[in-house]
Amino acid sequence: MLTGHMDIPCLSNIAHNSKETDQLPAIPVLSIIHFTFHAGVNISEPSQLASILWQKSLKFVSTIPGFQQLYWALVDTDTASQDQQVIILIQWDSGHGWKLFQSSLGFTMMLGYIQNISNRCIQLTLPANLSSVSFDSVLEIVSFQFSDTLSTAQVDQKSDFRSKWESTISLYPSNVTMESESELIHYCGEWLELDHPSEGQFFIGLLFWKSNTVGNQRDANFHNFGHYIADLVKDTTGVVSVYTNHLNKVSFESATPQQFDTSPTPIAAQFETNHPVFRTPVKPKYNVNESTFSEIKDQVHLESMRQARQTPPQRIAGGPAGSWYPMGTLSQHHLPQRQGYPTTPDTEWISFRAQLEDSRVAGLFEDLRRKLWRIGDCPHLFWGKDREKGGGSDRISLFMGT
Repeated sequence: MLTGHMDIPCLSNIAHNSKETDQLPAIPVLSIIHFTFHAGVNISEPSQLASILWQKSLKFVSTIPGFQQLYWALVDTDTASQDQQVIILIQWDSGHGWKLFQSSLGFTMMLGYIQNISNRCIQLTLPANLSSVSFDSVLEIVSFQFSDTLSTAQVDQKSDFRSKWESTISLYPSNVTMESESELIHYCGEWLELDHPSEGQFFIGLLFWKSNTVGNQRDANFHNFGHYIADLVKDTTGVVSVYTNHLNKVSFESATPQQFDTSPTPIAAQFETNHPVFRTPVKPKYNVNESTFSEIKDQVHLESMRQARQTPPQRIAGGPAGSWYPMGTLSQHHLPQRQGYPTTPDTEWISFRAQLEDSRVAGLFEDLRRKLWRIGDCPHLFWGKDREKGGGSDRISLFMGT
């Protein structure tokens, strides 16, 4: 039975926000994240704000306690018109590191750009020597699906398939001729952790290929590989394969994305402010105590804003102050939607303060009303000012029918 809330990321049948997270495994855990972005989003284009937030998200994730290394790559799609997809592998030293990731800001700075997401994990350690060759490789993820009647209690059947996978793949390079030299660099695989007891069972195979495997050579090589694992496929109810472009790496040692465009952020995209809160150096502090949370309002960050007003100012932060979504809220089961106006509002209400006695301000306000009136089919406009005693400005309310 899964403990904690249902339909959120789990590890060893324990939800990331469960009170039983002290029972999470001490062995390494590999997060497998798959994003599909909205049309037009391109995280490889430095001029897009999405690209800037992507790099900052990678940097943030690399500072979470328990982080060891991260690999990410764009999915190789058939046509350029398809929405951009990215796959991320994050190695955690234990289940506790995975839990801190799910409780943190994670990649939620990208929320407005995300169309779909898969937030899963397996209990696996990436090959120790992968980093030495990863910059010349691409990733293929093969997902073997089994009937949901294969319960977690049937350990023998799972163990048998894992052994069959390892023995089959280990023989692959030795069974090719010199003319069709193997492009396979590394391989590993493990059973996917369940988020819900009714989910089907999946075995995830990770294959790292040489990145120069392109065109007809790649197609021929993968065809031969598919024929080679035919004996594995017959045990499943379905197999899906996803192939990426060149892998990028973020390591614990550098905590800096490699193969990034390291040029400065364009001036137009920089956040400029003279407020002292944002001029104070930030010392990261992570929330390892569940009691620091009040719903999704993080009391640690609220306290950080109070500290910023002290003399001398201090600041602690691991995410934005106030209300925000933890990474564990984003999954294939649930993707928070942007809060805003109803899809068909009747009236828009704009409220602000201005000194209408100033002829220049009054003229600008009149220009604003004219521009709003020209929007759409000449909407109805009404405005007025509150009667207030004293003060140097008027409170203006502007109503526009839609």
